Amino acid sequence: MGNNKVLYNNDLTSHAEVVGMKDTYKSLESFQLNDGEICSSYGPYPMCLGSIYRATPKKVYQANNRKDAAGIGFYDFMIYKEMKVEIGNKKIPFIYLSRNKALNIFKEWIETIDKKSALINFTGCKKLPFPLTLIN
Repeated sequence: MGNNKVLYNNDLTSHAEVVGMKDTYKSLESFQLNDGEICSSYGPYPMCLGSIYRATPKKVYQANNRKDAAGIGFYDFMIYKEMKVEIGNKKIPFIYLSRNKALNIFKEWIETIDKKSALINFTGCKKLPFPLTLIN
């Protein structure tokens, strides 16, 4: 069971759903929640929604909606709107760098058998002219 620790940890990723999923991953020794269910007081924030889809639970229960969240100062509407905008027109510029070199890292990932050990090698990879952290 997770609780929101954003203010406690000064960490925008410490939403209750994410904290709860991380705790569950540790106990299951897996990042898949195939048979699990998630219960959220809110319906969930975009970052949490992405994490939930990646974890593939069988069901999500939610209470409040986006309009309720806006009423207490959460600005999810802007994020959901921004997700629909083409990459070149976003409020925060997203710039592609060395895509071909980055694709080679993905190719290496596909060919890697021991993916847990490989994560260490991919973090801060020196094959690109800039720091890169891959989080799977």
